[in-house]
Amino acid sequence: MTASGRGNAFSKVVDVDDDDEEERQQISQKAQELFLKAQDFYTKQGAKDDALLLFQNAEAAMKPLLGCGGLANLTPEELEAVLKGRLHMAVITAHLEHLPDRWKKVKELAEDVLQFDFNNAHGRWLRGLSLLHGSKLRQEAEEECRRAVECARLQGKGGEADQWEAEIKRCFADDGPQVEFDSEDQGHELKGDEAAA
Repeated sequence: MTASGRGNAFSKVVDVDDDDEEERQQISQKAQELFLKAQDFYTKQGAKDDALLLFQNAEAAMKPLLGCGGLANLTPEELEAVLKGRLHMAVITAHLEHLPDRWKKVKELAEDVLQFDFNNAHGRWLRGLSLLHGSKLRQEAEEECRRAVECARLQGKGGEADQWEAEIKRCFADDGPQVEFDSEDQGHELKGDEAAA
């Protein structure tokens, strides 16, 4: 209050900012809890419609924080949660054959991740699969899958790199049949930090 008994307009702005920050933290905490719940469900139950819905609900809870700037408005922790969620949604979507335009959605989700984490091996692998199955861009798909293998090796994920390399040889052999990737190869289990690595 000023000497005249009226409140200072500047203090009201500061109070609003403090309230906004508190509200932001509450939204963020709730959304991150929903992402953890979705990840836990996926780990226990696998790639199912319910898991996809849980990740979609978690992202919807984060939506008020996106504002006009989109993902750039998020804190590093919030961004990590959203990107892990999108990577999981891409894996789940790849498995759910009944979804319309599933490979288009997988590609979009993988590209969202790659926009912020260019060397994400899982994002590259899923993008490669979406190019192969959704767009039928065989050469570009093979190149992207090979980049995924390189990224995985550089990140110390030799087992995945070996598995993916075997799939590339089987599916992109010049003289061999053009075999579809097995659903098992579309999205192995993502665990904790592996999803964002």
